Amino acid sequence: IVLTAFILNGIFSITFLDSISKIIGAVYIIFFVILMVYDYRIKTTDYQTTFSFLFKINAIGVGFVYVLYNPLWTNFMSIYDDGSLMYISIGLHAFAISFFFYFSSLYNSHMSFNNQKVLWH
Repeated sequence: IVLTAFILNGIFSITFLDSISKIIGAVYIIFFVILMVYDYRIKTTDYQTTFSFLFKINAIGVGFVYVLYNPLWTNFMSIYDDGSLMYISIGLHAFAISFFFYFSSLYNSHMSFNNQKVLWH
């Protein structure tokens, strides 16, 4: 833990971490817009799947994370604060960014469901 704190606070300058924070904020905005497009595309399909249900109930919460904890307009979850909040914010950002790929797989699974043959009538 001490080595990680030294690496994050000692080697990287504040301006570098500030630019990384701005990049994360821009990525959050892009992910939020893509989630809205995915949601619209799922609603325009004529069928419901488990994938679309899971997408809807989970995308709302992570979409709020993308908006509320965006480092562009709030310093609450900035990655260059001292103390344990920095580690919590790095974990939250890693969780939110990785969760976008989960939503992409749910969207792709829902959209590919229509191309599969149904085995029962």
